[in-house]
Amino acid sequence: MAARFPYRMDFGSFETSHLSPEVRRERLSTLQFVADRANVVLVGNPGVGKTALAVACGHAACAEGML
Repeated sequence: MAARFPYRMDFGSFETSHLSPEVRRERLSTLQFVADRANVVLVGNPGVGKTALAVACGHAACAEGML
């Protein structure tokens, strides 16, 4: 993958039950925010999965051909 993500992550591997409803996997995995050209801001303490979630979004977008 030309995007050169730091590791492989998908939404199925990411646990979001501890996150607020606004960032749940069900909402982000549709990638509607990309089509809407909306920003997604991931905020939280170290180790809660901000980078993993961003990587999962990136992998999903690439898989859908959103280059």
